[in-house]
Amino acid sequence: MIEEGILDACSVINCINSDSLEVVLAIPGLSLGVGPIVRGECGHDALEAMIASGRCRLLDDGALPAARFLALLAQYGLGDGETECLVFGEAQQSLIVVTDDLAARRAVVNLLGDNRLTGSLGLLRRAVESGLIDGAEAMRSYERMKESGGFLPEISDKFFAV
Repeated sequence: MIEEGILDACSVINCINSDSLEVVLAIPGLSLGVGPIVRGECGHDALEAMIASGRCRLLDDGALPAARFLALLAQYGLGDGETECLVFGEAQQSLIVVTDDLAARRAVVNLLGDNRLTGSLGLLRRAVESGLIDGAEAMRSYERMKESGGFLPEISDKFFAV
């Protein structure tokens, strides 16, 4: 069974800044995508290349109710991209939301439950568990995320130990 997830802009940008986007998109058993708003927020060639190659899905927001988007936008006060992820997550009951934004993480847990949440560090850990990279490379990716301005928790290399 393939697990599906949706990335928000901060998680995409953290993965791009750490040169780990290709790795996390290659995690076996996990299919990741972005919505049109997040795609526009990122506007990065690396993401566009992953979409064009089919390694990252572009989710269709045509069936999502605009009224629900506006209601969640008002309720949680998040950005448009994070709100888009919430609406997709609510509409697709098995979809996990990938976000590094603290307020968005709280909203995901509140609305969807903590089992439907991960972040770029969780994806890196899964990449280690899948044998795509080792713990040292995951730690270097984390450090590049932080150096590039990513707001992430302090972790040790034990976080990526398997």
